[in-house]
Amino acid sequence: MQYLRHVIISAVLFMVLSTPTLAALTQSQVDYDSKTKQILILHSYHPGLPSTNANMTGIQEALTQALEHPNIHVEYLDTKRHPDSEYFAHVLDVILHYKLEKSSFDLIMVSGNEALNFVLEHRDELFANTPIVFSAIESFPEAMLKGQKQMTGVIQDPDYRGLIEQALRFHPQAKRAVIVGRTTGFTNQQVNNRLHNLIKNFTQIDFEFWSDLSHHELIQKLEALSPDELVFISGLFMDQNGNLPCFLCERNPGATIRAPIYSPLEIYFGKGTIGGLLIDSRQQGRLAGELALQILSGTNPDDLPVIRPNQGVPRFDSLALKRHNISAGLLPPNAQLINQPPNVYALSKTQIQALIISLVMSFGLIFILSTNFLKRLKAERLYKQLSQQFQVILTGIPDRLTLITPEMKVIWSNKGEAEYFRQDVGADPEVYCCKLPYNKEMLCNNCLAAESLKSGNIGEATIINHDGLILEVKAFPLKDTQGSVTSAILLASDVTEKTNLREEAIRASQLASLGELAAGVAHEINNPNALIKLNAELVKSSFEGAIPILQKHFEQHGDFALGGLTYSEIRDEIPYLFKEMLEGSERIKNIVSDLKDFSRNDTPNHDDLIDINDLARTAIRLINNMIKNSTDHFRTDFADHLPIVNGSFQRIEQVVVNLLVNACQALSNKTETVRISTRHDAQNHWNILEVRDEGIGISSTHLDRITEPFFTTKRKEGGTGLGLSLASRIVADHGGKLDFNSQQGQGTTVTLTLPTKMTGEHQ
Repeated sequence: MQYLRHVIISAVLFMVLSTPTLAALTQSQVDYDSKTKQILILHSYHPGLPSTNANMTGIQEALTQALEHPNIHVEYLDTKRHPDSEYFAHVLDVILHYKLEKSSFDLIMVSGNEALNFVLEHRDELFANTPIVFSAIESFPEAMLKGQKQMTGVIQDPDYRGLIEQALRFHPQAKRAVIVGRTTGFTNQQVNNRLHNLIKNFTQIDFEFWSDLSHHELIQKLEALSPDELVFISGLFMDQNGNLPCFLCERNPGATIRAPIYSPLEIYFGKGTIGGLLIDSRQQGRLAGELALQILSGTNPDDLPVIRPNQGVPRFDSLALKRHNISAGLLPPNAQLINQPPNVYALSKTQIQALIISLVMSFGLIFILSTNFLKRLKAERLYKQLSQQFQVILTGIPDRLTLITPEMKVIWSNKGEAEYFRQDVGADPEVYCCKLPYNKEMLCNNCLAAESLKSGNIGEATIINHDGLILEVKAFPLKDTQGSVTSAILLASDVTEKTNLREEAIRASQLASLGELAAGVAHEINNPNALIKLNAELVKSSFEGAIPILQKHFEQHGDFALGGLTYSEIRDEIPYLFKEMLEGSERIKNIVSDLKDFSRNDTPNHDDLIDINDLARTAIRLINNMIKNSTDHFRTDFADHLPIVNGSFQRIEQVVVNLLVNACQALSNKTETVRISTRHDAQNHWNILEVRDEGIGISSTHLDRITEPFFTTKRKEGGTGLGLSLASRIVADHGGKLDFNSQQGQGTTVTLTLPTKMTGEHQ
């Protein structure tokens, strides 16, 4: 193996140093043949769970033997670790609708009751006219399958009755049995219903259900049981660290747990359970894959019967049998045993002679081969020295080099690869290459290495790994003397910093351009706004002069029409209209001033004495119509006698308006609440204003960037990404803080903190 490794290292170095100019490379993508089958595999639980992995392995074994490069899309519902109905009904629905509603598949494969239940509930909207193959289905109500077309699959049918009968044969003295299980999740509920109905047939023993116990409680209760009491495990449990599954018997249970333990789940076999007929998840996945192949080849799913696989021969743990004094004569005749002690046999004279002859021949062979050893030793030393030099060169290369087989498995990688992917690749040989950057068990779509292995051409692409690093990847095919591709080299370079610097330069350029644009817009708006303000004041003065004349006419002749309105209406409304016109003109002037401030570095006037409550009420009035259209539950909670704040009233008002607009836009319906409140922190001399909404919230990946210029999650709705950036800058200019606290799906709270005047006076 050492010799082979040196050969591989040499080949890698040769190919890297002899590649053509990188500038001539072009990006390549895998373009699957139009006949490639599109398959969706939907698992009820999470990757890493042994039963899920075994089922997936069985499916892959069946599909990959008959299909070339199937395009397989895999989703995991993760309902074992998140069994609550809110997660299943809302989070999964939203995520899977978003990912799958625009996708089209030739076949859907599901494993587990939860996945099948999801597909049946959403078949019309997401999977119409798509054949379905299910597997790992336990105690599923057959009524749910009635009326369903183009569906078949594999039902796992644990022999709970046989397991209980077997336990009673082994322990005829037992009078009490405990069934350990869970009530959360669709599968667990079905299994519990089945067991409740089944135990009615066993009147000679009392049954008790232990459901949803924590790891600590379960271990304590199991250790309290006597050898004459039985334990049946029907579900998976979290261990003390919250991981699935919990191996209850991993720590030599014979020392503390005296009761015999039984389970049809293979995951516990060999770790303390006695055994029997066990579920084979890999077999179910393979059978489901074979049904899928028949459907993809043209067979109508309705013509394929639902399979209930034979559970094979019963298997037992010899150590558990011995610990509970179970006689081998009680076992079925075809039973298989594990953990059997090694047999010790006495050697006969003939066997001893044969052994001596074999040893003599072996020593003779060793003597013959040793004559070549010294010759090879010198050559190997020289070769080792040369290989070490090559290894130093490869290790010193900062970029990542990976050698990949045609089966898309990593067989070698340099030190840079291990550092990049946060693991030692050499310690886990033949892992899928997509496992490293993406933690995937299957081949990625448009895989660069797969295309290079298939076409024999050099490929290039840019990817982002699971840590968010940007990586330029190039694939180089390695060919034998006949020109056939035998493997491929992936060369990955980290360009994250370079890309970020380029983006920062672009943003800086955009800000500079925006400053120039703001100055120009401000100049163009100022002139007509000044004219509007001048004319409005002149008209207001003229109207005030005409009021005595019009009032006298009104008193003599009664009310009269003027411009489509009665004089009494005009007399009451026109003064407010003039006031609003002049206030609007002044607001335009202030906005123009802000635009000018944005385009220059000087600090605006902060001489206003601001009552935060009055400012909040003014902001609410400005967007009152938007608030009414967004929510039926707008709440205010203003503290009394707040200290005065020094600053620009209009600029702080602009910040509060922006926060209220964002809160309204975050709501999904009018039943959700927006609340604005104020309070005073006397110890730190702060006035605090909070805007809280019950909207969609902000994801953790976006929360740290929301005040960056031009960053927005509402680009399609016309967002520019400047609102919160400008608001943050205004608050900082006033010596304040703007804090955001949000969780996706649970709303957002924005806290505006401003320093108060240090006079101690409250107004």
